[in-house]
Amino acid sequence: MDTRRALPPFLVALLIAGSTTGQTDWGRVVLSFPQAGAARAAYDASRGRVVLFGGSVNWNGPGTNQTYEWDGVRWVAPPLAAAPVARSHHAMAYDPVRRRIVVFGGQQAPNLHLNDTWEYDGANWIQRAASGPSARASHAMAWDPVGRRLLMFGGVDANYATLFDTWAFDGVAWTRLTPANQPGPRWGHAMAVDLRRGRVVMHGGLSASSETWTWDGSDWTLAATDGPPRTQHSMAFDNRRGVVLLYGGGPLAYPYLPIYDAWEWDGVRWTSRGAGPTTNRIPDMAYDEARGESVLVGGFGSWGTIATLHAFDGASWRSVPMQDLATSTGMTVFDSGIGKTVSVELSGRVLLWDGIRLSHPSASFSPYILDLRDCAITYDEVRRRLVLYWAGQATWEWESSGWLERINMNRVTPGRKDAAMTYDLARQRVVLFGGGVEPRRNDTWLYDGTRWTEAVVSQRPALRRAATMAYDAHRQRVVLFGGQVYSSDIDTGLLADTWEWDGSAWTQLSVPGPTARQDHGMAYDSARRRVVLFGGKTAANMRGANDTWEFDGSAWTPRLPRFSPPAGVGVYGAFAPLAFDSRRGKIVKLAGTTYVWEYGSVSAASTSTYGAACGAPTLTPDAAARPWIGAAFPVLLAPVPNNAPAILVLGDSRSSFQGRPLPIDLGNLQMPGCQLHAAPQWSVAMATANTQASASLVIPLVPSLIDASIYLQAFTADPAANALGLVSSNGLQATFGAR
Repeated sequence: MDTRRALPPFLVALLIAGSTTGQTDWGRVVLSFPQAGAARAAYDASRGRVVLFGGSVNWNGPGTNQTYEWDGVRWVAPPLAAAPVARSHHAMAYDPVRRRIVVFGGQQAPNLHLNDTWEYDGANWIQRAASGPSARASHAMAWDPVGRRLLMFGGVDANYATLFDTWAFDGVAWTRLTPANQPGPRWGHAMAVDLRRGRVVMHGGLSASSETWTWDGSDWTLAATDGPPRTQHSMAFDNRRGVVLLYGGGPLAYPYLPIYDAWEWDGVRWTSRGAGPTTNRIPDMAYDEARGESVLVGGFGSWGTIATLHAFDGASWRSVPMQDLATSTGMTVFDSGIGKTVSVELSGRVLLWDGIRLSHPSASFSPYILDLRDCAITYDEVRRRLVLYWAGQATWEWESSGWLERINMNRVTPGRKDAAMTYDLARQRVVLFGGGVEPRRNDTWLYDGTRWTEAVVSQRPALRRAATMAYDAHRQRVVLFGGQVYSSDIDTGLLADTWEWDGSAWTQLSVPGPTARQDHGMAYDSARRRVVLFGGKTAANMRGANDTWEFDGSAWTPRLPRFSPPAGVGVYGAFAPLAFDSRRGKIVKLAGTTYVWEYGSVSAASTSTYGAACGAPTLTPDAAARPWIGAAFPVLLAPVPNNAPAILVLGDSRSSFQGRPLPIDLGNLQMPGCQLHAAPQWSVAMATANTQASASLVIPLVPSLIDASIYLQAFTADPAANALGLVSSNGLQATFGAR
């Protein structure tokens, strides 16, 4: 029985949730905290990120134009097509109406101040108003909740004349305001929005270091003159506690002599909160609404910029120290037993990446790796350990306790460099192919954890070195691509052929694909059921590539991500190992970078169960399937009474149906203990076989469905369960994604 059913047009129309900006992309994770003094931070409420922009690496040095985002656990450096010019001592604030972060002015270099306006929407920087306030630095800006616009005040110009003008920006143009009450000249002050009282709060600065002013949407009011005397400090509004938090800065006479304390403004008076972190000078602060803490970032330490993030939750400070490890060129594989990507470097050192931080497990000794080309690495999914082949014919295995050399076993003979290796889960064997310098090899070897055995095959790929393989778990095939045939010139003779190994034989596939290359990276994305290929060396003179391709078992498709890791050059620079982090659904490029690069769906498909079943049947995706647009999404109900009929209902809501809140108690239908978990707007009969029932929903290739969710529940006959003779499953939420 064919159980595939296309979603009906009326339901598709209900589910459409807006267009998408892309399908797959590369992103950069920062290995260490961004070090920048006089940078500016703002919280993007629409995306739940603290955004840090600009800053300088020393007191009066050149600035940076790097953008960083903090998601509560790690820093990400989004690759951007454009950005404002490098600067420090600028002003930055979030416009919640237009969902944009706005930057104005700043210092590009000593005596070179700026007067440009830029906006950041989470994807791109765009320059806005061409005219407006004069060039300045050390000014301040905050959101005006009454005027519903950004408010900016003061600063210092390139001649170091102190300013005292008030400006407003509505997203289109700057307007100079002429309030009845005007604060005096100042720079190095701080401003924050007080959402509880509907005010902008401005405090301190040179020339007015103890004054606190508030803005009500039309005029300034001097609210206090006995606040902490301060300049070059930072402020943020703690929305949960309804106070403005002030940190650090310096006194009027010595503005660069740091004071490490915190104060709070409740709309009437300032209250000391005691000592704060003792490392930051000229930092900035933003309130992270999602996590309920004020985040202190950037700043200068005693010997330059510092690399620690601090956060205050209203009771205590916590610190997030800098990453103390960096990567070098190595071999990369994902260890599903510990849920981390593993890099084995030239020294034999092992680094672990968990998606947030690198760590280095201690080991009593390591294999001596003289040349990365001597080695190949993979992960044995059954025995839960890394397997490293060395050209000297040794085989090493690594688990959390360290390295172990496997001895008294058959070996791959002869030894060879640049072999391709992966793990065949269906056959539970490590597969090694080819390699060698002179001569090249095209033999196939299998390792079962005890012995290496050469496979006897009639047809095989041509002699080659520096090919790459990945195991397609869905089709249970090892995929091999490219490499280099024998040539007197080590940089020529590149290949562009695709082969598959089924456990007993090699088959060449007649499919066009990437250009000829060697030393590329390949990994299998089990969530999207694609082999992903990246980079490698594509031409003579060791030129590297940075293109991305995907293979679905029938065709290679070039991907067009907005951004990609840079192309490498040199013997190891073009070396591009990849691993797939199945825990997080990301391809990881770890070795040889100052960032960790990760690749995957911008909008990944996902599922989750909710609610309880009555009786035994459980509704789940079949074989860990995901609801990708343009593909079938199979679901499974089990157990059911032997060959009992079953029906799947689905709709666009799990919260209400026909004006009634979900879940709905079905006891009045003589189904005690059962509940309706999904709006039953459509139904499909499920195919039953023994104690299982199945159905498959065909999701149309409609980009507007991305990020929309559908809710499913199944019912099956069980005459012994209740008077109606029906039992119900749990609910299943399916969120559509694109691959």
